[in-house]
Amino acid sequence: MERSANAETNMTCKSRLHPQGSGSSVGTNPRRGDDHHVCTSKLPRTRNRFCLLLLWVGVGVGFGMGLAVAVAAVPRRPAWSGLTSASAYPSREVLSAVAFQAGDRAGGTTAVRGIQAAALSVQQVDQRIWRSARDPGPGGVVEPVDLAVHPDGGWLVLDVQLHRAQSLTSKGITNVVFGGGPGADATDLDGPLGIAVDAVRERVYLADTRNQRIVAYDLDGMHQSTLTEGLQQPEALTLLPDGRVYAYDRGRSALVAHTADGEPDAVVPVQRAISNIAELPSGLATSPRATLFFAAEHPIPNQPNVLYEFRADGETLRPRTLVRWRMRDVSFDAAGEMLLLDGTEHAMVVGLDRDSGEARSRTPLGRGVVALAGGDPGVAHALFQANELGPARVATVDTRSGQVTSQVALPLPDGAWTPGPLRLDARPAGRLLVVDILERLLVWNTDAWGAAPNPSEARVHAAAQARWNGLVGATHVGDASGDLVLSRVRASDTYDDPADPDVPRPGMRVVRLERVGPAEDPSGIVPSARRWRMEVQAPITRTDFGVLVAVEPDTDTGQVVALDAAQGVVLRAALDDGARQSNWPLPSWSGVPGWVDLAIGEEGVVALHAGARRLAVLDPTSGAMTAEVDLRFEALPLRIAARPAGGWIVVTVDRRLHAVDATGTSWATWDLGGSVAQLGAPSDVAVDAEDVVYVADLEDRSVQRLAGWPGAQPTGGRLALPLLRR
Repeated sequence: MERSANAETNMTCKSRLHPQGSGSSVGTNPRRGDDHHVCTSKLPRTRNRFCLLLLWVGVGVGFGMGLAVAVAAVPRRPAWSGLTSASAYPSREVLSAVAFQAGDRAGGTTAVRGIQAAALSVQQVDQRIWRSARDPGPGGVVEPVDLAVHPDGGWLVLDVQLHRAQSLTSKGITNVVFGGGPGADATDLDGPLGIAVDAVRERVYLADTRNQRIVAYDLDGMHQSTLTEGLQQPEALTLLPDGRVYAYDRGRSALVAHTADGEPDAVVPVQRAISNIAELPSGLATSPRATLFFAAEHPIPNQPNVLYEFRADGETLRPRTLVRWRMRDVSFDAAGEMLLLDGTEHAMVVGLDRDSGEARSRTPLGRGVVALAGGDPGVAHALFQANELGPARVATVDTRSGQVTSQVALPLPDGAWTPGPLRLDARPAGRLLVVDILERLLVWNTDAWGAAPNPSEARVHAAAQARWNGLVGATHVGDASGDLVLSRVRASDTYDDPADPDVPRPGMRVVRLERVGPAEDPSGIVPSARRWRMEVQAPITRTDFGVLVAVEPDTDTGQVVALDAAQGVVLRAALDDGARQSNWPLPSWSGVPGWVDLAIGEEGVVALHAGARRLAVLDPTSGAMTAEVDLRFEALPLRIAARPAGGWIVVTVDRRLHAVDATGTSWATWDLGGSVAQLGAPSDVAVDAEDVVYVADLEDRSVQRLAGWPGAQPTGGRLALPLLRR
């Protein structure tokens, strides 16, 4: 965040197709104009941000059965970016493919509840597994939070989400990677927030915040030492000319110093912060006089922030400068000019009068700026996170004229790596949409899954990727427009920019549905324009904060529907213009967790209640509940997807897929392999127009593809049953 003072010193198909099918039952199918029926019987029947799965298993109230709700341990910042093209993946990303005969492995295909095994045709099942790379590889950022000038030119950029720093050339090319994780080993980092460079001793210091330590590397990325004594929650870092490293420790409300040899040194008490959790490091820098400047947050909201100056021994120097704007960062250029980042107006402040708090000049930088680093005399470097105005980037600014002289874009990491896929959508032909826990949308071309002569060398090709803050789902509209519908959930906090239109009002959380349109791009789905936005804001409460949204477009009725699991309703908006329509209430069934997924299929709009192990089938036009369907298996259901010819695929916590008919009977199952203890629960399931099944696994960081399963549904599975409850 600053230059060393001596550095002169240097149901997801969730496709809605309507093939003709057979079968009869009670109740007319609202999806067709013919006399096809579905059984409506009720029969007896699962910055902190990395825990998003088991978001899936415990919306609102958390997960029974020992599955923890995952809400990321990584800080959150506004991030809204367009898609960027991605090249083919390195050879380390491979698919392993194994063919099984149905029934050859436990759970491969079985008869359930009186349906005879003889009714199932034995068929080849092609199972392929894509697993993520071990690490994101060099290059790419997700949530950059701090910046320093490299002694040899270029920058060092610290990424709290990727748990690493990278040294970049002036053209943005990565030379060295520092750290990685999350982890607690000597070379790992976990939620780092601060960086400082000792140009004389050629050391890079990183504040490894969640590991409660400072880690030192040489300029080649080799670990040199670890400082732990006296540290609780180190954030911003700075260095004195004698090599002492100072850290602002939020946990201790102090500046904690260590000598160049790693020995504990001074502890300087400072003003307590407004929050005990940071999404960005507080401003801390060393002046040419070897004094410490600290930009303190006032402990009372809306009160003046204070710029302090300390001697190395902790003596406070006058004056204390009070400002009404939010000081986000402080740095010095090589000539000793102090640079401040105004986080309220997104501006660089130069020539601050310490007595009056007035500035000689203010240069607007734009939303998304999070850090400043002083460079050569009259030069500042500004770090931006991605937002709707552009990708993450480093901008070089002339502090005298206020002109941006150059900008270098920082791309997202290679889509061959993900820390965990959360949601899938298989609606676009030949493509799979994957939302991961980084709030990224990955667009995979699926043709490669079965095209390679040697399946073990087949690779999934990503057409594009993007990131939006709070992204929880994405789906193709299902028509020729190429548009996408996104679902996002955001909650406000003290670190969000109140001027950011993407941020809800204080104390509120917001659920958004957005339709985004394509641009001229080889990927064909680059969202360059928002067609519309529909949003619902509500106070943050314990149940609201655990909200989950599943979204499905319905071209037949001209609407998009989404599951608000916290409120127990189906949200609706017009597909063409986003006009909000009345909510459809869902029944108040008992059981934990509650509502977890939504699908649209031949039977109508279907909502899955995990705790009750029950489906609510809604009329797609009126929202009236036409049936309750009890799922006839014991395991906790997690996700549901509609099959194109009717019926559903349900994935359960015991790592099995169930082909479920309209009576709730599981007439075929498939064992996904592994166990809950080994791999965790699957996070989503999707079915494409050709009845190919895709399953995402968060813990295993994988996506499985099953072609040829479950095959045609036996006639017996569609028998009308006498029990009917509407």
